[in-house]
Amino acid sequence: MFCCGPVSKGIEHKHDLKLGALEEAEGESWRIQSKFIHQYFMDFGRKNSDFDIEFHKLLDVFEKYIDQQNGKAHDYQNMISEYGFNAISKFVMSKEYKFDEPIFQQILKWIITAAATLDGFNFYLSGTLFKYYFKYLTKNEKQMTSNFYAFTQYLSSLVKEREKTFDKNNCRDLLDNWLKVISENPNHEYIKC
Repeated sequence: MFCCGPVSKGIEHKHDLKLGALEEAEGESWRIQSKFIHQYFMDFGRKNSDFDIEFHKLLDVFEKYIDQQNGKAHDYQNMISEYGFNAISKFVMSKEYKFDEPIFQQILKWIITAAATLDGFNFYLSGTLFKYYFKYLTKNEKQMTSNFYAFTQYLSSLVKEREKTFDKNNCRDLLDNWLKVISENPNHEYIKC
């Protein structure tokens, strides 16, 4: 989520943090970013049992919803999407969404568009068509690019919002830990990858 390095349409941010480089994070940059996340997971597991409680609270909401259906047939895709996204967003930025919130619906649209577009990549990666791929983008692929950029704009706004209330002595999640590392050492390898 928090990537560094050159980006085509990335958003420059304080401390050279750039969002939007997920598609370009590979090789050494990927190794450095993974190192930060792995270290965070290890530290988090040793220090914080409260997070298990948070996951269980999210699961309780899901269970209550199932119970309210009284056994009738129902499409659980919405609830599974909400639970999956909230599990990640709670861990990364201590944020929780409700399925009927407009911003959650927008995020879901961005993700679904990206997934639908990536569905055709097997065709593109076979044969010699790949070298021509970026010259002839379909309407859906252009929409995916636009949605990805909009999503990174949204993520950037969340980071800016968090910077206003950030306290390096009270890190709650992955974003706080990232901000702590870059505030203490702006030349850290996590930033200069």
